[in-house]
Amino acid sequence: MRLRNPISRVGAMLSVLPLLWAVVGVACAAPALQPVEISIDGMRLAKPGAQDGSEIYLPLEALKALALSYVLSRNEETASATTKGGRALEIPLAKLAGGRMAPFSSLRHDLQLIASVKDGIASITTPDGRKAASEQPPEPKPVPVQPLKPAAPVTAPPPAPKVEAGTPRPPAPAAPPPAVATQQPGSIDVRPVPPPSAQATPTKAPQPQSGGVQPTKSIDGAAPGPTAQAQTPVQPVPIPPVQFQDVQFVRVTDRVARVVIVTSGPVQPLLRVTDTARAATIELPNTTLAQPRALAAEHPLVGAVRVEASAKAPGAVTVALDLRAVSIVRIESANQRGLVCLVSAPKGLGKRMADATIVLDPGHGGGAPGCQSSADGGVIQEKALNLQIAVLVQDALAAMGARVVMTRSDDTDLPLNARPAVADSVGGDLFLSIHIDACPTPETASGSTTYYHTGSDMGQMLATLVIDRLASMSGIPNKGARADGRLYPTGLAVLRNANVPAALVEMGFLNHSRDRALLMDPAWQRRAAEAVAEGIRQFVESGAPRSVPGEPL
Repeated sequence: MRLRNPISRVGAMLSVLPLLWAVVGVACAAPALQPVEISIDGMRLAKPGAQDGSEIYLPLEALKALALSYVLSRNEETASATTKGGRALEIPLAKLAGGRMAPFSSLRHDLQLIASVKDGIASITTPDGRKAASEQPPEPKPVPVQPLKPAAPVTAPPPAPKVEAGTPRPPAPAAPPPAVATQQPGSIDVRPVPPPSAQATPTKAPQPQSGGVQPTKSIDGAAPGPTAQAQTPVQPVPIPPVQFQDVQFVRVTDRVARVVIVTSGPVQPLLRVTDTARAATIELPNTTLAQPRALAAEHPLVGAVRVEASAKAPGAVTVALDLRAVSIVRIESANQRGLVCLVSAPKGLGKRMADATIVLDPGHGGGAPGCQSSADGGVIQEKALNLQIAVLVQDALAAMGARVVMTRSDDTDLPLNARPAVADSVGGDLFLSIHIDACPTPETASGSTTYYHTGSDMGQMLATLVIDRLASMSGIPNKGARADGRLYPTGLAVLRNANVPAALVEMGFLNHSRDRALLMDPAWQRRAAEAVAEGIRQFVESGAPRSVPGEPL
C-alpha cells in the first residue's frame, strides 16, 4: 500500500511503539494502586477509592453523592448517568479490586470538579460546594478583652425599710441581665442573655454537683439539646400547564430549515425520529393546545408541520414533521418562550473520498483503560488496541485520498462529549468510534458489533456498511448493526452528541480467547482496518437513500 506521506507514517509508527510493547506484556509496570478515602464537598464516603498518582478512581456511591442517577450497562463497562439538571452522561468504568469504579477524569470536565489528594484523602469539590464555601459569613473579628478592674469592696446593703401590713410593696429595681461568654477561636464573644418573659414561672435553680458540668440554657432560653418538633408534610404544588401559542417554519437554505415553536413558558421537549427518517415528532409535556394547527412547508426536506394533542401522553402536545428526504433533526435551542428545531440534510454523502473529512475516535485512553484481559503473562488493555487499529484505519483511509482527523493520537483521555465535538470543530463528514467489547463472564460472547444512535437514519446506514464489510472477513462472527437504545435508554454519549453521521464499532470480545487471538494479530488488524475503511468509503461515495431497514429495539 503506497502512502501519500511517508513522514507521517514513520511518526505514527513511532507513537504506537509503546502501545505495542504494552500489548505483548513487556511494558514497564503501571504504578501500583493505593487505597484512598473519598471526600465530596466535605462529606466522607463509606467506601474508599483508589489512586495511582495520575488518576483517582471513585466508588459507584460517589455518583450518587455527585447528584447523578445512573444505570449500569449489561457488561458493567459503562454507566449511563443523568445530572440533576437532566443532562445525560456516559461514564466508562474501571474494574479494580474494590469493584467497578469511575475514573475522576471522566467526570472532571462535565461536572466541573476539582480534586486534591493529601494524607490518604482525595478531596473533591463541586461547583455547588465551592459556591457554598464562598458564601460562608466571614469569621468574627477577635474582640480585644480589657483587663478586669479590681473588684470594689463588698459592703452590706442597707436594711430594707419596714413596711406596714397592707401597704403595697414598691417594685424592685430591674437587675442587669447576666452575660454568657461563648468561646470563639482567638476571642471571647460576650452577649447578654435576654430577660425571661414576664409571664414565666420562676423555678428553683439546680444545685451544683461536685466535679460536674452545670447545665446551661441556650441564648434564646430554650433547654439544651435538640427538641423534636412535629413536621407538617408539605404538599407538592401542581405546576400550571404551558400554553402552545404558535409554530413557524423558516427556510434557511435548500439543505437547512428551522421550525420555531412558541409557548407561554419553558418546556422539556422529547424528540423522536422514525427508523426510516421520514417523520419526526416533538412532544411537549404539560402543554395545552387551543386547536390543532397545520402548515405547508414547501421545502426540499420538510413537507408539512402539524400540531395536535398527543394521543399517547395525556396533557401533552405533539408537533409532527413530515420529512420529504432523509434528514438530521435535532433541538437547536430552548428557552423560556419555546424552542427551535433544526432540520438539515446529512453531510458526507455523494462525495469523493478526496473531498471527505473523516473523524476517527480511538476509545478510552489515559486513566480510562477500558476492558482488560490477561494473556502471555501480561495485561492487555482495550485503549492500546483501540489506538493500534485506529491508526491502521487512518492509513487505509489516507491511501484512499481522504482527510483523517484523530480525536487522540497518544495515551490520553478525552471527555465523552468532547470526542464528537471534534467533528464539528474540523468540519467532519462523519464520526466513527473504535472499541473492543467484553462481557461479565469470559468465553461466553464473541463477535463484532456496530452501534448507531436510536433514530439516526444516517448513523444506521454507516453502521450497517461498516459491519457488513467487517463481517466479510473470517474469524469473528457478525453480531450486526444495533441501535444504542438497546444499551441505555438515552443511548451512547459519543453518538447522541454527534451532529454528523456517527457509529461505534466493537471489533470483538477481548475476554474471548478466539477473538483475542485475532485482535492481537497484526495481519488480522490490517485486514480489519481495510474492511472498516471500505465501509466508510461506500458510505461517503453513495447517494442518500430514501430509507434503510429498521431494526427493532
